[in-house]
Amino acid sequence: MTNGISSRWLLYTPGIKDPFEFTEGEMFFCAGKMSDIPDITGGAPELFLWRRNPAYRNQNRAGRSGACCIVRKGAHKDRIPETENAIPVDGLPHEEIAEIFNRCDTFYSYDEATFYSQYAAICGCQSVVIPGVYASRAEWTRNHELGRYGIAYGTSAAELEHAAATRHLVNGLLQEQEDRGLKTVENFIALTQDRFR
Repeated sequence: MTNGISSRWLLYTPGIKDPFEFTEGEMFFCAGKMSDIPDITGGAPELFLWRRNPAYRNQNRAGRSGACCIVRKGAHKDRIPETENAIPVDGLPHEEIAEIFNRCDTFYSYDEATFYSQYAAICGCQSVVIPGVYASRAEWTRNHELGRYGIAYGTSAAELEHAAATRHLVNGLLQEQEDRGLKTVENFIALTQDRFR
């Protein structure tokens, strides 16, 4: 903060979980479109930087079988029969989850916004998001652009076919996102240096 001016990084949509109060003259950045409130921020520039965890890669194992699942932010959803005997991966270390993704056939996520869906696809697992928040795949991908390839939104045959047919595109999409993240950091530096002079 300099001369009463501060910057704020929005990591999740303010107000969904906790009340919020902003002060006059704040400079906003957001982790993604879903965490911005354009009516208040005027459309915050994105700021993110991440790298894929190298533990997640397809080991091309023969004889995949069974399912695994994660709940995380999907705790409010009813459970589907396909996950009744699935291996839960919530809270496990990355190396252990990657090993499970490489031996299971299908990964089910009750959380519609977790990156584990992409990691499962990278490992060659059929990655399925259990719908509930959004009315359609189109609405979901508008809010989760990285889900457009390699992930089924629901268990319909069409969704499973889409996920399988586009799984090979996930790594390229994630590389583009990593490159874009570097540009958001460069933009953040330029904007804050100009603002706080």
